[in-house]
Parts: sequence; structure tokens; C-alpha cells
Amino acid sequence: MSARKAHEVRIELATLRELFRAAEPDPLSGRPYGDAGIDRILSMVRPLPAGPVNATIVLPGIVARFVDEGLVIAGWVALWYPLDVLLYQHWPLTRAQRLDAQLRDMELEFEFVD
Repeated sequence: MSARKAHEVRIELATLRELFRAAEPDPLSGRPYGDAGIDRILSMVRPLPAGPVNATIVLPGIVARFVDEGLVIAGWVALWYPLDVLLYQHWPLTRAQRLDAQLRDMELEFEFVD
């Protein structure tokens, strides 16, 4: 009696939730699938001859998403000080310049008392 070779099936999912629910349509994600993961597995297994099946579910998106969002947060933190300088730190200087201009253009009157 010969052992049958198992059929290999491999699918990639962004989240484990996509195994039973279809992913939201996103044309920019680069993934052509719109079906749930289990439906994709069934569509790959259906045309194969009867026999054992080994399925591999790849979830690389967890680490990539963590790194991606971490870089976005690090970018905002890195840009915070330059944006603060550009948008807000000139206000005290502008206020001081306005006060200096008011003092410069101020009319002075002197009264001398005997």
C-alpha cells in the first residue's frame, strides 16, 4: 500500500479574520483576492484528485503593519519640532516686533511741573 503525497496549498492573509470573512475591497493593497481564505482554499483543493491536503496560511502583515505604523509615528515625532518652530514659535517674536514698532511710533508728550 503506497502513501499518497499530500497536496500543498498556500494562501496569504492580512489578518486571521480574513480566513472566514472576505477582506474589504482595496485596489491599492496589491492583493487580487476578494474571497474569504477558506473559500480560496476550497477553490484550490476542488480540482485536485482526492487525497490529503496540507494548507499553509501566511500572515506577514502583522510585523509589516507594526513596522509601517511605527515608522509613521516616528516620522511625526521627528517632524513635530520643525513644525512647531514653523507654525508656532514665530508668534512671540512677531508679538515682540509689533510691540517694538508701537513703542517706536508712539507719540510722547512731556509736562514740566514747577
